Amino acid sequence: MNNWSIFSKYRNQIFGLASLSIIVYHLTKDIETYHIHGTWATFSSVYQTWIGACGVDWFLFLSGMGLFFSLHKNPNIISFFKRRIHRLLIPYILIGITYWILYDLVLNHSSLLAFMSDVCFVMIFTPTHHIQFWYVCFVIVAYCMYPLLFSLCNGKHESRKLWIGFGLILSSIYVLSQYNYYMYYHTHVFFTRFMIFYIGCICAHKIYQKESICTFDSLLFTLGIPLKILYETLPLVYSPILYRFVECFWALSLLYLIIYFMKHLKTSQFLEFCGKWSLEIYMLHISYRLLFKILIYDQTQIPFVGVHALVIACTFLSIPIYNEIQTQLFHIYRKEKCIFPTICDIYKNS
Repeated sequence: MNNWSIFSKYRNQIFGLASLSIIVYHLTKDIETYHIHGTWATFSSVYQTWIGACGVDWFLFLSGMGLFFSLHKNPNIISFFKRRIHRLLIPYILIGITYWILYDLVLNHSSLLAFMSDVCFVMIFTPTHHIQFWYVCFVIVAYCMYPLLFSLCNGKHESRKLWIGFGLILSSIYVLSQYNYYMYYHTHVFFTRFMIFYIGCICAHKIYQKESICTFDSLLFTLGIPLKILYETLPLVYSPILYRFVECFWALSLLYLIIYFMKHLKTSQFLEFCGKWSLEIYMLHISYRLLFKILIYDQTQIPFVGVHALVIACTFLSIPIYNEIQTQLFHIYRKEKCIFPTICDIYKNS
């Protein structure tokens, strides 16, 4: 595997694998939360140690790459934002807001103000359940700042400037942790993820240009192996910054390994399907998981595994329904768009 274009070739399959990995990660977190013992506990411990939330990192790395491709093919900023907003808002309106209606207004009888704050991500800065949709908030911020990153990617000495920027991001996170720990504690899941997204931006130009992978590039994808081994074996004091730094490069090492095996395997239609609907699968899974934990697991005697099986089944069975709703909304939008100019012409001629 000696060409960067391999990341673009298997992009959808990696997105699909990332979405499935996040589902398994949430399963292991619930095994830990509800003190499930035996084989499940062993599986949870091993998975969280060596895989963890790497699926999110793969998402963000590929997102940095995908935004570069999108803006490079059509450099019109307004068009770029329209495409990105369309891709993000429709799933959030149909899935995310539906969840907040059920959670805030139906289950908890919260005020309208609390509901609106959740919908608008105000509660992203709390360590409660609200952080579940942090990824959506992260993507919005990434969209807003990406034109600046894109200009750095296409300038002279782009790699040098981008790596200097990576150092500044890491330094800023450290300064925040030292001088405003309260804010850092409530936002570190959000801000520390910028490292892997930023590396995706750095590598995007190489992937787009189909450059060969040189020795330095290989170090980028192998650095995570010794870092992870040292972190897991040495008695280090836990630090969210150090942990995220290690996980960032460990996720890149795993990603490199996964693509190597994908190159020798047949294309998986299931992974392609999951990749196509990765954002929707992510949001549906999170919504069903939290709602079913409240409505079913906490209220009934249904086994833990049975509840999660139901969550996964509902997640994938909801995709065709979501697709149909989205298709119908698109048809309505197109009809109104066609009718509106006609009405304006009639008004002008009258």
